[in-house]
Parts: sequence; structure tokens; C-alpha cells
Amino acid sequence: MNIPWKFVFVYKKDRTASVFIESYKKEGTDLIRSIASNHLEELRVLLGCEVELIRGSRNTDLYKLVAKLNFFEHQSFDECVSQYTNTFVKYQQFLKAKVRHS
Repeated sequence: MNIPWKFVFVYKKDRTASVFIESYKKEGTDLIRSIASNHLEELRVLLGCEVELIRGSRNTDLYKLVAKLNFFEHQSFDECVSQYTNTFVKYQQFLKAKVRHS
């Protein structure tokens, strides 16, 4: 996939994390908005977490399609990393399939 977007990975001390794609270039933002418009619920079900489209506040050309993960107190660090990695892999495969068919 040679699309002008990038993956961003975030982990916070409050036991939440997110993985998202973002772009400020028209080709990338058009794809992000199209995926959000047409496949948001499908992506939420696949990833098992909240997914939302966010527009940049300072840079209004920027769009993000954010998957938000919550970890539980009883989860070990390894379990959290595994959940995070599995979510990223599913997300990346989903995007690859949708871009190929668009």
C-alpha cells in the first residue's frame, strides 16, 4: 500500500492505548473518510473496541481513524502487548483489503 497515511501507536499510563492511521494529504484523508463512512461499524466489531474518525483541531486538513483500547487491571503487560499487537494486525489487514477493493 503506497498511501499517504501513517500508523501511529500510543500507550498511556491510565492503561489505555490507541492505534490509528492519519493523513493530511487529500488522497489519504479521502480514503480515511471513506472507510469511516462505509465501514466504521464493521471495523469496530472486528477490532472489538471503539473506533472514531477525528479531524485535527490545529490542522483541519488532518484526519485520524482511531481505534481505542482499554486494558484491565488483571491483565499482565504481556497480555496487553499481545492485545495491542493483534489489534494492529487486524486493523492493517482490514485496511489493506478495503483499499484493494476501492
